[in-house]
Amino acid sequence: MNEFEKKGEFPKGCIPFLTIHQSKGLEFPIVIVSSLYQNPPIYREKIRKSYDSLFQKKKLLQEHNEELYDFYRKFYVAFSRAKNALVFLDYDVSSSFQALVRHSVEISSDHFQWEDILEEKYSTSEETASYSYTTDIALYDLCPRKYFFLRKISFPSIEKEKMLFGNLLHRCLEKMHKYEKYKNGIEILLTKEKENLEKRSKFSFQKEELEKARAILEEYREKSEMLYENILQAERKEFLEWRGSMLYGEIDLLAFQGEQWKIIDFKTGTENPMYIEQLVLYQELLKKYQKGQDVLLSLYYLLEQREEKIELSLEEREKILDKIQSTIQKIQKKDFPKREYQEEICDACEFYAFCYRKENL
Repeated sequence: MNEFEKKGEFPKGCIPFLTIHQSKGLEFPIVIVSSLYQNPPIYREKIRKSYDSLFQKKKLLQEHNEELYDFYRKFYVAFSRAKNALVFLDYDVSSSFQALVRHSVEISSDHFQWEDILEEKYSTSEETASYSYTTDIALYDLCPRKYFFLRKISFPSIEKEKMLFGNLLHRCLEKMHKYEKYKNGIEILLTKEKENLEKRSKFSFQKEELEKARAILEEYREKSEMLYENILQAERKEFLEWRGSMLYGEIDLLAFQGEQWKIIDFKTGTENPMYIEQLVLYQELLKKYQKGQDVLLSLYYLLEQREEKIELSLEEREKILDKIQSTIQKIQKKDFPKREYQEEICDACEFYAFCYRKENL
């Protein structure tokens, strides 16, 4: 079924063929319905033909109800999607639909006038896109052309070993924050998340990597009591309509520190200014709850087991937010140039051949 219900936009200028599931929640100016000669399946025949009707009757009634529901559902979806006109094609209408058709206007095809139906203006407005820092803003700032390949035309990304190791730690931390039982069951948790990641990525973690991950998680467990007083939520998802765009963020950990909320973002890399930009965006997402009270910001470097508290002035925050807005506007303008060549970034990129050829450098 997923093959026929592929998500995403249909090519402009084409007429899409939708399944019943895809049509739910949509509305169409004109809906044309045929096959009104049909009747729902008759369950009495099944019961009469059953040798064990006494015991099978309840089961058959249940099956009949499901068949009846499926039969009427497809017609209900068609009937309820029409905005300006609902057209029945069949002259031969079964008893199941006589009551409905009785109240419609019968018009022969020779006398049917399309002009009588209210004209629906075609709209080319696009659905408001949502932007997250990691998958949109940071990726575009790194390389607009790579953003185009990954986000606009959905090229598959090659997951690097460092990324998978970071994913493993983040998955384990999420479970440790959500479920108390895993704080003292790191070995079981690590094995479970390792197996899940290996199945998805077709990558095998080395024994040394697992031992390193275990040591990091155990050390974090001991030091986490100094980071916060109580956990509010782990992997908290937030949306916000902001400056004409929709922002989306998934906060690693939202906790209480005194009477204030505190955002803690976990990193497996070294210091990077982009980390601070990400925290400012998360802080903006939570403004609707805090009513002017600032949310505390903190980065936690797992490899060093070190917390960095981030304190910014209002001017610094606004500068970062303006930069984020500028990036979103470039994405909306479909501006995807190649970045200036930088060896450590470009040579490691799976799309470098689309921008530079090594023999020309």
